[in-house]
Amino acid sequence: MLYPLKMCPVNQYKCVIITVIILREILMDFIFNHLKNNHQYLIICPKDIKKSLLKLFFEHKKIYDIKWLDQNEFIERHTFELTDHAHIHASLYLNKESSITKEMLTYLPYVNDEHIEQSNHINELLSLKTYLSKKDLLLSKNQFETLYKDRTIYIIGYPYKHKLFNKILKKYVYQDISLPEFKTGIKLHKYHDETDEVIHLAKDISSLILAGIPTNLIKVYTNNQTYIPYIETIFERFNLRPNFTFTKSLYAYDISKLVINYDQNDRPISEAIKHIYEAVSKSFSQKSIKSQHIYKKFIDVLNTYQHLNGLFKDYKSLIISDIKDTKVPYDQYENGLIIGNIINHVLTENDHVFILGLNTNEIPNVSKNDDFLTDLEKEILKLETSTDQSRMNKSNILDFINRSRHLTISYKELSDRKETYPSSIIDEINRPILNNEESKNDLHHTFKQETITLKKHIDLYKTYHVYHPMINDISYDKAVFILIIGYFSNFNI
Repeated sequence: MLYPLKMCPVNQYKCVIITVIILREILMDFIFNHLKNNHQYLIICPKDIKKSLLKLFFEHKKIYDIKWLDQNEFIERHTFELTDHAHIHASLYLNKESSITKEMLTYLPYVNDEHIEQSNHINELLSLKTYLSKKDLLLSKNQFETLYKDRTIYIIGYPYKHKLFNKILKKYVYQDISLPEFKTGIKLHKYHDETDEVIHLAKDISSLILAGIPTNLIKVYTNNQTYIPYIETIFERFNLRPNFTFTKSLYAYDISKLVINYDQNDRPISEAIKHIYEAVSKSFSQKSIKSQHIYKKFIDVLNTYQHLNGLFKDYKSLIISDIKDTKVPYDQYENGLIIGNIINHVLTENDHVFILGLNTNEIPNVSKNDDFLTDLEKEILKLETSTDQSRMNKSNILDFINRSRHLTISYKELSDRKETYPSSIIDEINRPILNNEESKNDLHHTFKQETITLKKHIDLYKTYHVYHPMINDISYDKAVFILIIGYFSNFNI
């Protein structure tokens, strides 16, 4: 069932907007009690929630007339969107680093003529906006209300709305839905370091699988990619397969060297791109699905520059920047475990969720006042300041915690040999916390002692073939721990 509604500001359009904190059961109720075959809908939600809804539509053989947008796309439809070449022309116009130019482009929907002479940075944004507009590189979307005013609109999965999003929503009638939060206990564990933390994660996941919990009901949240090598190495020893939601830069692949090492800088850009096309077809195989995916991403970047005027040297740094910004997903495995930033994933009451690395400055992310616009300038433009962004990050992670029924949280004492501390957000969790710190610390102490003893026996065996039963008796998780710190690098257990 849906829960009591809180009425929000009403203005000119009779569209109903509902904000939902998602569980699969709520989505099911949403589909069967709110969507009808003879109606038109606009659903505004994160991409992950869209995927979950489409999967449910398929499972239950439902077909609806739906237009999908996320929050940023909705804002674009009420302001403008940039053409494919806008960031290239902007970089050449500003003569700034590509990363700064791309950041400046994100601010353009917020700036207008009433902000003239407010600051030098804001004047630069106004100048850029005028330039792009004259070049027809800004596509106006002011017709949005006309196109979609007759659709019933639902917003799903945005417990915290951006300021401009809220401002635009004042044109509509909308309603907020308050949902009950889980009050079951949360397990909280303290570990020595990343290795210790991931070993116990792998153990806990293995126990769930042995108890009959399918892998699709086990999820791990972390926004810290430094865990990836620990997870890859340790999970392999436990015969677990991670499906990371993180991505890698296209720049990390050898194919990017075709641009980086291209030295015919005085050739026209169109000719240079053609040469690189030919080199791609000669040098790189497209047989595997993975290589096809990388190949397509690379070609998509080149296609953006193919029909431009000028020399290759005028665009080389921009192409390299685009290659760095182009993301390639990690390999995905059948029956793999979802690991990464899953804050927008749809959770069920049967999901078992682990939050890894709940440490200060890791979760939640702390935004810094070091962007192109200062916090003072952001306030002038009604943008989120670094403080607002940090508050939003905290709100989102607390919402995720409250949506996770079976939840285990962990943090570490050391990272990269430096002392680290649990996140202060732990004190704001409004659920019982079951603390199990002591036994975990004892386990690490046992690991260290057995490591020293076992290393001695292994050295004796490798040097003098003196065998000790401890080599076979050592438990599997302790063996993994010792492997990680390098003692088994040349020894086959």
